[in-house]
Amino acid sequence: MDLGNLSPDKLTDQVKKWEEELGSLKDKAEGAVGDAKAKYEDQIKDIQAKIGGAKDKIEDLKGKGKDILGKFGS
Repeated sequence: MDLGNLSPDKLTDQVKKWEEELGSLKDKAEGAVGDAKAKYEDQIKDIQAKIGGAKDKIEDLKGKGKDILGKFGS
């Protein structure tokens, strides 16, 4: 998913979806063994990275929004 073209609200919605998926995967990983557990753990790491990137992008967009609003207020 390309995070660059999403608004902060849409990014926040996507993060919520990923967090729900993350919870489900963690539950499945707890009951898994061997290769299945490793596969779930890889998926968990991938989703955690996506969540982190999206949260960084949200903060960046919020900061840019404040900068733009500040320029109009001057």
